[in-house]
Amino acid sequence: MKIKSLLHRCIVHIFSLAALAVLFGSFASAANPVPTVTAPVHPQAVVPGRGGLTLTVHGANFVNGAVVNWNGSPRSTTFVSARELRAKILASDVVKPTAGHITVTNPAPGGGPSSSSYAIVEVHEPTSTIAPGPPHTYHLYDVIEFLTPAPFHKEDTFDLLAGGGSGKVYLFTGKGDGTFTNKVVGDGYYSVYNCNLPVGDFNNDGKLDYIFPVGQYPNSAVVKVRLGNGKGSFRTSGKYGTFETCPDIVVGDFNEDAKLDFATADIGGGVHIFLGNGDGTLSAGEKLRYSWRIHSSGRGLQRRRKTGSGAWILFGHVVAARQWRWHVSRPANHFPNNSRLRLRFSACCERLQWRRKIGSGVLFS
Repeated sequence: MKIKSLLHRCIVHIFSLAALAVLFGSFASAANPVPTVTAPVHPQAVVPGRGGLTLTVHGANFVNGAVVNWNGSPRSTTFVSARELRAKILASDVVKPTAGHITVTNPAPGGGPSSSSYAIVEVHEPTSTIAPGPPHTYHLYDVIEFLTPAPFHKEDTFDLLAGGGSGKVYLFTGKGDGTFTNKVVGDGYYSVYNCNLPVGDFNNDGKLDYIFPVGQYPNSAVVKVRLGNGKGSFRTSGKYGTFETCPDIVVGDFNEDAKLDFATADIGGGVHIFLGNGDGTLSAGEKLRYSWRIHSSGRGLQRRRKTGSGAWILFGHVVAARQWRWHVSRPANHFPNNSRLRLRFSACCERLQWRRKIGSGVLFS
C-alpha cells in the first residue's frame, strides 16, 4: 500500500510539474503585438544644432521594452504606457538640417517594427515663407490617383508608391535629393475612387510590402498583397475578398499576435477583417454588416486607434445618411456594433477623420 501511495503521489507531482511547464511555457511564448505609431510626435520640428532632446511618441500596442528608432537606429526609450513612449534623441541626430523617420520596435517574442506606420521630425531653421524650387517632371503618360510615401529600399530615404489611372502601380525610388527613378511594380489597380495603397511587413522579413485593390469600374474588386524584396521588386502572395467597388483599407495588428492584419470597408456597407498568418498570406476573419449602404457620392472611411481599455476601434461613415458608426474589438478579434454618433456636415465627399476617445466622450481630430 505504501508503495502504491508513493507511486500515486509521484505521478501526481509529475503531472503537476508538466501542467506548470505548459502554463509557464504558454506565458513565455505569448507574442508581443506589432506596434503602431500615430503622428504627430512632439516636438514635430526642431532647429539644427539645438542639442539633444526628449521625443514623445504616441501610438498603440507599445509594450515594456519597446524602442523608438531614429532613421532606423534605436534610441534610449522610456516606456510610459501602451500608447506613449519617450526617447532620448542625440545631439548628433539634429546637428544639421534633415528629417527623422520615427518608428517603434517591440521586443521579442513577436513584436517587431511599426512597418505600417511612422512619424516625421523636421530639422530646419524657422521660416515665414516657402520658396519651392523648380519641379522635376516625370512623364508617365498616366494620371496618378494616389501616392503613398514609404522607405522601401532604405530606412532614411523615402520612396513613393503611386496608383495610376491606367491601372498600373508605380514605384518612385528616392535618391535622397528630391529626385526619383520610377518603374511599374504592379497592375490592375482600381482607378476610379483614388483607392489607397497601404504598406507594411506582412511576412515578417524586414522588408516593406504593399496591398492594393484590383479591378475595373463598375465591376467588383479584390485586394491583392504584394511582397517586397527590399530592392524594388514585388511578388503577389494572394488575393482577398470580393467588394462592390474599391474598398478603403487600413492596416494594424488587430488581434495582437505579432502578425499584421488589414481591414476593409466598401460601399456595400460591410467591414471585413483579414488576419495575417505572418508569412504574407491572410485568413478571412469577421465580416461586419451595417443596416445602411454608403452612396456612390462618397466613400466610407476607416480609422483605427487603441483605447485605454485595450480595444481597437474601426470607424466608418456614411455621407448621405450623415451618421457614423464605430466598432470596438473584443477578444478573438470580435468587433460588435458599439454605438452610433450622428453628425452633420456640408461637404459631400470630404474624407473626415474624426475619432472618439472612449470613456471620456471627447471627440478629436
